[in-house]
Amino acid sequence: MPAALSLRVLLRAGVLCDHFPKNRPGGSVPFFVVGVIFIISVMALLVFGIPFVLQSPLRARGVHCYATVARKSIPKDGKIDVVFAYVTADRKRFTITRFGLSYVPQGAGVIYDPLNPGRSEFVDAVPRNPRRRRIFLIVTAGVAVIALALLCAGLLV
Repeated sequence: MPAALSLRVLLRAGVLCDHFPKNRPGGSVPFFVVGVIFIISVMALLVFGIPFVLQSPLRARGVHCYATVARKSIPKDGKIDVVFAYVTADRKRFTITRFGLSYVPQGAGVIYDPLNPGRSEFVDAVPRNPRRRRIFLIVTAGVAVIALALLCAGLLV
């Protein structure tokens, strides 16, 4: 389905609402609610799932270190962009940037991948309880699959 065909366009055209008989009271309301639940669950999977998957090497073999402020810049919007530098175990220096800060901290905790030291993340950005995040993502995926099945069943009626 092309991106131009949004839910609003389909609702205005009557494509989604015509699949339910007109004599059924509130026939399109459950379909709309299930569609909204599906969209919210897919968005939650994208927002929380992609960083979780990208951080898996850091959780498996990450090394914690402390990064110090290397440089800072203040763009026109007034928020501060800070570049932090950290040194790996083999004495190589890498940087990681944090955008939009309201103050300049002294330093920050960083976790990096020893096989690829350029892949790093701030410690406070990595979930503290990955098991809980994994359960949340599995339940959200289940809700999305059930909502999709209900939407398909509603279209076939």
